[in-house]
Amino acid sequence: MIRRCHANTKEEKNHWTEKYMSATGPDGFCENKPAIRRTIAALCTVDDQILGKALTSFVSQTYNTDLTLESQAIKWFEEKVPLEETWVPQLLVAFDLLVRAFEFLSCDAVGAGRDNGTYDSGPSGLSEAPTLHMSWGDNEEVSEWKVVMDRWMGKCSFCAGRGVQGPQIEHTLRQCPHGGKQVLSSELAEGIYEEGFRARGGCRRCALPREVCEAWEQDTSGEWCFHPRVRCQYGSQAYDTAIGFFFCKNPRYRIELMESISEEGLNDLDEESVAMWLGKKITVTGVEASEIMRRLRWWSQMVWKSARVNNIGN
Repeated sequence: MIRRCHANTKEEKNHWTEKYMSATGPDGFCENKPAIRRTIAALCTVDDQILGKALTSFVSQTYNTDLTLESQAIKWFEEKVPLEETWVPQLLVAFDLLVRAFEFLSCDAVGAGRDNGTYDSGPSGLSEAPTLHMSWGDNEEVSEWKVVMDRWMGKCSFCAGRGVQGPQIEHTLRQCPHGGKQVLSSELAEGIYEEGFRARGGCRRCALPREVCEAWEQDTSGEWCFHPRVRCQYGSQAYDTAIGFFFCKNPRYRIELMESISEEGLNDLDEESVAMWLGKKITVTGVEASEIMRRLRWWSQMVWKSARVNNIGN
């Protein structure tokens, strides 16, 4: 990050000026633009690419620019747009338009659903949702992993992630009649179930800690033993729930995940790489698990908190 404006001496200013001038590429040292581009890309895929198609059509008609061509897209997004006494890149304007459009579509969809009876915003779907304390790195975090998994048994995160509540989520991802079943053919699902990029901490089958999974037990020496004939009580629920959130029509779960991954210096990941990251081993208070458990807890908090806010508003 360039700090020339905070430099106290001429030497410091010269140092930061030289640093600034050494930047390559249109982003320079900006840390926000890559995140904005990822968010724009995610928003453009929402609901069969409705926002992406609208933006492409608008730019084509208004600016005679084809955003499907990389050279033209780069030039258009980097154009300067006057703002009072300064300017902002067109990228920021496009980001603002897409966010506003997405919020409008989300509100419109919920409103239409209420009119047609397809969304249940009443307390019936919320009363059982647990309250998470969201502490980190302690026994409470570990105990809430099980709370989260118990809650999602027999429920569909693909539908819950887009704002549906009540009976409309009382089915598994594999039974989902609203598009959830199809995402099990995605590269992310194939990476987990076919390529074997499962949890590298805890139980590989169900992704839960061995302390929770019924297929594991400790012998008298404290060593963990796996019983292949014993079925994991959660089955594939953790993996299916993560896949459902990642592909649901509300992109905020995918965006949140990609931002977390990028904070570790990893960018431009494909879905197979995401599967590998979710399986990364973590250890909390001596209990082994993987990143997927933390992600499911965080996503669950997001969807349950949003549901509570919506119900209070009603």
